[in-house]
Parts: sequence; structure tokens; C-alpha cells
Amino acid sequence: AKSACEKVIRRDIARTYPEHDFFKEKDGLGQESLFNVMKAYSLHDREVGYCQGSGFIVGLLLMQMPEEEAFAVLLKIMQHHRMRDMFKPSMAELGLCMFQLENLVQELIPDLHVHFQSQVRVIFFFITKKNAELSYSSGRRLIYVHE
Repeated sequence: AKSACEKVIRRDIARTYPEHDFFKEKDGLGQESLFNVMKAYSLHDREVGYCQGSGFIVGLLLMQMPEEEAFAVLLKIMQHHRMRDMFKPSMAELGLCMFQLENLVQELIPDLHVHFQSQVRVIFFFITKKNAELSYSSGRRLIYVHE
């Protein structure tokens, strides 16, 4: 089946872990696997479709398991861990989580909150731009911490 997101997915896969051996080769096994899983998800959940950040989750999964398993784990992550709402086009859930995090930091660690007030835009820009440079082992640790 054809996905309306195919062009965007193709454009973005080269940006997903570009330094990792599995994803380096243009149209190689890693990039094709990433494309296949992302396209399959966009067809499975047309409301969410494709969102660029989800490729990094799928990339980490593909470093550990074959496409079919990565797709199954992605479904579970999206359905059972509030991630689906994070990746909807409105990203309203992401905004809510950011709001909750800010309020928790303000309440529990007020000095850090004051510091973050001047740094928060820089921090989120850095996280967004540098996510592709996240080392494989750091990415794996993030997944294990989440579990």
C-alpha cells in the first residue's frame, strides 16, 4: 500500500543516526528497514502518520531486532506509553508533558527552575538538533531506564 508520508520518510531517514554503521549507507539495509517500519506505522495509524522524531525510536529498535519485531515494539510503545499522543500532528501531549515537567522542577527543585528559565530554549534546541548524535549506548540506556 502507498503511504502519503513516503516522500517525507525517505527524506528524513538519512538524518536518523547518520554516523551509525547500520544507517550510513544510502538505501542500505538500515535505511530500508527504517523506511519499511516507518511506512508501515504510518499506514497502521493514519491519525499519527509519520513524525520525524519517531524515527530515532525505530532506529534504536532496529539496532536490536529485525523489522517485524521493531514494528511490534513500536506499536506497544505508541499504545501503552503515551507516545502516540506525543507524535500526533498537534503534539498537544508533548506540550502537556513539557508543562508538567516545568511545574515539577519549579516545585521540587526551585533553584534549578530559576536556572532553566534562561536556558530552557537552548536545552530543547540542543536536544532536538543533537539527538542524531546520541551514542548508541546512551540511546540503549534511555530505553532501559524507560522500561
